[in-house]
Amino acid sequence: MNGNIKRITALFLALLTALAACTAFAAAPLKKSTDGGRVPPLDSDFTYIRVLISTGGTTYINLDLYGEYRIGQTSISGTLDVPVRIKAAVSGTGVKVTDRSTGEVYASGSFVELMRVNLNWEAGWAQLTYCGNEDTLDRYYLGSFRFDNESGSVRMINTVHLAYYIYGIVGYELSPSSQPEALKAQAIAAKTLGMYYMGREGEWDVKDGWTSALYQAYRGFRENRLATMPYCLAVIGQALSYQGTIIPIFYGHTNGGETSLPSRVFGQSLARYDGAYAVSIDNIEYDNYDQYRQLISVDFGGTGDSTRFLDFILVKAAEDGISAQSVISIDDLYAYDPYPGTTRDMQLLHVRATLETAEGSAELIVDCPITQLRTLALTDMDGSGDSYSSSKYVFTKNYKLYWGKARSGGYTLIFARYGHGVGMSQIGADIRANPATYGWDYRQILAFYYPGMQLISVTEGDPTNAAGPVIDPVPVLAYGECSGDTPFLMGASTSYPSYGTVHAGEHIDVLGVTETGLFHAVWNGFTGYISMNYSHIVMFPAPTDGLFTVTDGATKSSCNLRAEPYIRDGNVIARLDKDTVFKAWAQIGKWMYITTEDGQEGFLSSVVANIYGTHTETGVSFIPVRAYVYASGAHAIARHVSLNLRRNAE
Repeated sequence: MNGNIKRITALFLALLTALAACTAFAAAPLKKSTDGGRVPPLDSDFTYIRVLISTGGTTYINLDLYGEYRIGQTSISGTLDVPVRIKAAVSGTGVKVTDRSTGEVYASGSFVELMRVNLNWEAGWAQLTYCGNEDTLDRYYLGSFRFDNESGSVRMINTVHLAYYIYGIVGYELSPSSQPEALKAQAIAAKTLGMYYMGREGEWDVKDGWTSALYQAYRGFRENRLATMPYCLAVIGQALSYQGTIIPIFYGHTNGGETSLPSRVFGQSLARYDGAYAVSIDNIEYDNYDQYRQLISVDFGGTGDSTRFLDFILVKAAEDGISAQSVISIDDLYAYDPYPGTTRDMQLLHVRATLETAEGSAELIVDCPITQLRTLALTDMDGSGDSYSSSKYVFTKNYKLYWGKARSGGYTLIFARYGHGVGMSQIGADIRANPATYGWDYRQILAFYYPGMQLISVTEGDPTNAAGPVIDPVPVLAYGECSGDTPFLMGASTSYPSYGTVHAGEHIDVLGVTETGLFHAVWNGFTGYISMNYSHIVMFPAPTDGLFTVTDGATKSSCNLRAEPYIRDGNVIARLDKDTVFKAWAQIGKWMYITTEDGQEGFLSSVVANIYGTHTETGVSFIPVRAYVYASGAHAIARHVSLNLRRNAE
């Protein structure tokens, strides 16, 4: 009982603290940099970044708000069940924000700011439910917003914590199931690139990447990507710098076995950044991922394993005026002439082959740009049945790097690098971070791919502490307890990753239920989902201040009274007759917790209930709830939380 009193006291104190913290924020301005304002200096405050959202140039956009927001002095708050639905529309030369349900005008002017009260991601988000861009339609966003009028269209700028900005990138650049240290390395790389653009464009810093390849792909908030959130938060206050400044950070999916330099890939205008990078052999990536390369393997004296390559040789023979019917053998083969400073990025191809002609045999020697393996259009000259209707070349993938390996009695041509090859290879980082293989941490990964850069500390606020304690947009409806070890899921199905394992006897705060047998709950500071098979409600509703609004009703027909708010075999407490009178003390989803005149108590579906009215009962702190365990299709009472209805002594 003392533990419950402590939880109640903590809950009320948290609510009071949250109310005191309900103030809007403004992004801290960046200081002028030493190079004309193009790059923010390292002593800037990097807490917030302003993202221009691609809304498609419409005269209005719609958003549904979950959680508490402020427009001017007006506070608005939506829940998961009942969001606040707003419209931001062009109004003259400015904009106007209204409530779509009531038509109330919240604010108007040359611009309108919609400010989040609690910035923690668990406290709510906004969903873009109408715009002119299918890519951003129905996406969710954390943080605050500025709406203004740009040439007759509504412009939406998302001001968001830098940690949440990179969260909206990391889970799309890497799989959420990637190694934690690789996710941290990706977060720091993405963060540093975002920092590089801060303060350049007036009202906004970066675009969301849908309409410009210059910027990273920012996709907002998705619960099924929450596995990446802890690692974005873990590197708050860390970034990369080069010679005392922020520079563009490059990364890509693969490097094909060797990294490259900015000047080699993007032109000499970026040569000033070459010192931050290096040309490095990356055998870890190449040796572990066959699917990110294409190979042609030849044993000298044979014809190799690629009929497309044989067609290539015959096309080259025709260019030399040799009419050949087939390739008898490939006698020599290698890639050569690497680009300056590289080892594996080859420019030229050498082939020596013996061909069958009408007159007998002939030798062909080919020295040509190796890129012709991806640019020289082929036909089925050797009659092997190759179809070139869609892919006309020897190599069919969209890779970038050509090299090869000599082996005893033969040679293997290699086509690899899905991406530009500059900076971090995401595949390589994930392999290096795997404890079963190399076990590198994010610092080692960054040092390998950015050898000329330094990992530094910067000023960056923590969004989880931005406005007091966490306030979930859904109130705590009940107290629950885990009955057996089970994962605490990040989303409302078992396909989602978990925050960790909830052990038997651990407490959960229940926020709601799903039709698939999950509690929406808070555990150990996380908001997620837990199976009803391994948890139960022990106090419903959650303790209150002594005042209940009780619903009076009766059953429409004969129906089941259940031990939990979920239909399944074995949780039926009793069969209620038609017109059974009850009191409903609280509701969770479609389920009401009721007591009957003959002492029955449990969960009843509102679908089978006639409601007659409500009345108030005072002095009630909580009501008892039965907890059941199930075995072999039957149920037995595991525990009865025998807490009588409390009444004030007054």
